[in-house]
Amino acid sequence: MNISKENLDELNSIIKIQIEPEDYHNKVEDVLKDYRKKAKFDGFRPGKVPYGMVKKMYGTSALLDQVNQLLSENLTKYLSDNELRILGEPLPNENSPTIDWENQTSFEFDFDIAMAPEIMLNLSKKDKVKKYIIEADDKIIDEQIENFCQRFGSYEPSEKARENDLIKGDFIQLDEKGEPLAEGLRAEDALVSISTIVDEEIKKQFIGVKINEDLVFDPSLAFPNMADRAAMLKINKDKLADITGQFKYSISEVSQFKPAAIDQDLFDKTFGEGAIASLDEFRERIKTDIEVQFSQEGFYKLHMDLRDKLLEKADFELPDDFLKRWMLATTKDETLTMEKIEEEYPAFKKDLRWQLIKEKFIEEQSIKAEPDEIKANAVLDARNRFQQYGMYDVPEDQLVGLAESLLSNKDEERKIIEHIQENKVITFVKELVKLDDNKVSLEEFKKLFN
Repeated sequence: MNISKENLDELNSIIKIQIEPEDYHNKVEDVLKDYRKKAKFDGFRPGKVPYGMVKKMYGTSALLDQVNQLLSENLTKYLSDNELRILGEPLPNENSPTIDWENQTSFEFDFDIAMAPEIMLNLSKKDKVKKYIIEADDKIIDEQIENFCQRFGSYEPSEKARENDLIKGDFIQLDEKGEPLAEGLRAEDALVSISTIVDEEIKKQFIGVKINEDLVFDPSLAFPNMADRAAMLKINKDKLADITGQFKYSISEVSQFKPAAIDQDLFDKTFGEGAIASLDEFRERIKTDIEVQFSQEGFYKLHMDLRDKLLEKADFELPDDFLKRWMLATTKDETLTMEKIEEEYPAFKKDLRWQLIKEKFIEEQSIKAEPDEIKANAVLDARNRFQQYGMYDVPEDQLVGLAESLLSNKDEERKIIEHIQENKVITFVKELVKLDDNKVSLEEFKKLFN
């Protein structure tokens, strides 16, 4: 067997593999002998079928199988032994010689390969990237204080209802004449939050209502959400379909929501007893916490800008024609056409260029994701997933359990490792360029993404 590489240009090469009878003859013979032992033909005992008959029937397929196996093994070995950094996978050359499997004994196979380009990056302090520091202004601080006041507010008895008040009362299902329905649904001490009523006309009925007054309305109009309505009427959601029509709601309590006062009690509930002693300290602590949160947004923007700087500075091309062929040849999407690939290729190319740049730094700087980092990031990922569903106080053992489950999935583990390595690349690159600090408001920062 002879394997050689012909360079077409800096990025494209052809690997030629020549296979002679001595490379495959013995293996094909062994396969056919094994077939002969197992073959069953009418008129012949097992193992007594003439070799010539077996070869005539199975020789070509045995030859094809063995040659393909030789190709796969030796092509992979050649790439590894010669430390060839290729993009994608080898593709059969479109001008490869036609093979006559019935009559040929010597074969030549040509494969196109695309070489990973050499990447030159000359970064220095002359390369400037803006680092945005988001400041919390008085407006944002005031909004956060208002949120805390709402969070730690309470309900107090009131004479008549207002738009944001909470009502308690008894529901009684009515018949078509407006009389209590025999064996109809009754729900005592049912709570209604006026602000959540969807139907505006029904909402108007509630505003101004007093204790011991009655309202008549259709709960399905006021609360279209079936889960909310079932909870309010204190029945199983599956039974809602049978609950229709008007209800009388007899009001027993009206509670007015009052935000918490901005005082020492609020300071203690927000940050712990004695941690804050004055309004000025309260505002300063809120400002600090908000800016810490904003720093994550700032890092994301810096991450994107440093990536763009590296893409701009890295002067290298890609074997575009080969990569488009490879995308089409390896896709599992049967609807994918070359026309669609042409549309999607610019985004694919940008991602691939960034991947190659990252790999350069990871290799040169020996950047790794350590086990404790992988575990910590998995726990953080687990926490974020719970928070997407509004679950913020998940016990540590549940976070660790989900994190371990994520890491048992190789794809999830790979994503976490790549995330850690990418962040380390960005951290390293930050030291190579000049960062210009720019203090901006949140509104100004948002406009950068517009």
